[in-house]
Amino acid sequence: MKSGFDKSSVLQRPLGKIIYIGQRVRDMPNGRQQAYGNKLKSWAKIDDTLGEQDFNPILAYSVLSLDILDMTYRKPLDLNMTDFRHLVDEARVRYDTGHRKHRETVIKGVKGVRTNCLGDQMVFGYPEYEAANVPASIIEEAHTRGITAPIAKPLGLPLAMGKVAEALSWRGRPFDGKPACTNRVFPCKWLSGFESSCAHQLTRVLALGLTMFYDDEKDPPPNTQAFRDQIANHGSVFVARLDGKILHPEHVQALVAYLRKVLSENLKDKRLDMDEYLALLSKDHFIKFWDTWIEKHPEAKNIPSPYEV
Repeated sequence: MKSGFDKSSVLQRPLGKIIYIGQRVRDMPNGRQQAYGNKLKSWAKIDDTLGEQDFNPILAYSVLSLDILDMTYRKPLDLNMTDFRHLVDEARVRYDTGHRKHRETVIKGVKGVRTNCLGDQMVFGYPEYEAANVPASIIEEAHTRGITAPIAKPLGLPLAMGKVAEALSWRGRPFDGKPACTNRVFPCKWLSGFESSCAHQLTRVLALGLTMFYDDEKDPPPNTQAFRDQIANHGSVFVARLDGKILHPEHVQALVAYLRKVLSENLKDKRLDMDEYLALLSKDHFIKFWDTWIEKHPEAKNIPSPYEV
């Protein structure tokens, strides 16, 4: 059994060759094939998580595709240590892809939204806002702890959030000079210039309730730049409704646009604390904003209002 790749999803560039990965397989009674052989301990020296997987012995080789007289020829090429890096990156990408597929199809969840960070967009090509199967554990935790996003009460939208585990593929890597875990849906850089106590509160609001992730013992103090950076670089995030109703990506996209609009119209030379900002939000205002937003986004015309699902 073999499969190949000719592009580095992590480095975002073609390799100029095709690298094939082959494994020994045996036929199973159910008609499928199963890889077999002793577990590779060497993976653990590269990455602990990869070392925990059942990777069997593999054979890697490379070829160059040549088109000659409308016929494709495969010229064998030597592998080098750079190619070994590509193999490791590909193993991480395949692990992340398989892990997500398992979660999406096996783990019980609700229909919600995933806002993808820079790394998930660059490596996997995920959109910024994406329909997703949000693990039910996030809803259960929010109910148990009585936590909803700060905007839930003024807007009448009971929202819960949860972090998506960082992908092995991009963990600790930068893209375009920014950390891969940067989530551009909830930026905080444009809050600079205001008192830190106000800035971190408004950042929390814009993050739709990411305060539920705050750990007093492990996380930096709320009035520091380190805290604001942590909120801005929280990776991909799940968003779902506590009432179990479907939440569409367009709902979150419009909601973020509404929050930014209200903030930009009221900050200016004025300083706001979180209570003052929340007082500016209302269900009626967001309903009107939704109607206007839909007119500017005809591709979402068939999506019902978040109050009509």
